[in-house]
Amino acid sequence: MGVLYIYAIVDQPDGDLPDIRGIGDAAISGLHVGDLLAIVSTVEGDSVPFSRTNLLCHERVIEALMRGRAVLPTRFGTTTEHAERIAKALETNGAGFRANLDRVRGRVEIALRVGWKPEADEPITRPRAADVADGRSYMQALLAQTQRSRQRRDTAEALAAKLTPGLAELADAVVEKILPTPQLLLKAAYLVRHAHVAEIRRRITALRTEYPDLAFLATGPWPAYSFVAEGNVA
Repeated sequence: MGVLYIYAIVDQPDGDLPDIRGIGDAAISGLHVGDLLAIVSTVEGDSVPFSRTNLLCHERVIEALMRGRAVLPTRFGTTTEHAERIAKALETNGAGFRANLDRVRGRVEIALRVGWKPEADEPITRPRAADVADGRSYMQALLAQTQRSRQRRDTAEALAAKLTPGLAELADAVVEKILPTPQLLLKAAYLVRHAHVAEIRRRITALRTEYPDLAFLATGPWPAYSFVAEGNVA
């Protein structure tokens, strides 16, 4: 018994699909409802195992679709036993899917992580009562850690405010999360038009030069996973 694996929702349902195979070397096909198309393939069993091979295949299909269409990628592992459920979802949630397609059309996601070492010798674990002499000392240790954490967040927020404006101004939408751990400062995603990809990369390179003590990891362009509102397609 097999199930339908769902890769994405796309526009231009009457256009040709890319010449690419899906998970398990299965042919991809489209389920058409109005001006929407769900891209699927049939897989054996009742689920798709998480593996590097399957994950890369999922991504390759979506990237191939992006070359000629606006694409709403689904999360890896999305399956259903019944094509009718997909058709019903496209009909019921059609307005939301269309709004999302308009949002990502002609755009890609650039992901950014910024690492730092604010205080190399700062303890990162919560104080344990067994490690201090008495209750008062324990509470003082907790207070000290809370103050360090607050100070680290304030420092992270101030630094992120210097790093991100030049990137955000190139984006049509931004998702930024400050993560003031001793290793990670910022995790962000920028929805940018194709024409702005080279410039946002150039600006990230300039930040590396300006802030040599920080570690910048920029990846993409990716499908716009971070900017697609959740919609049930199965």
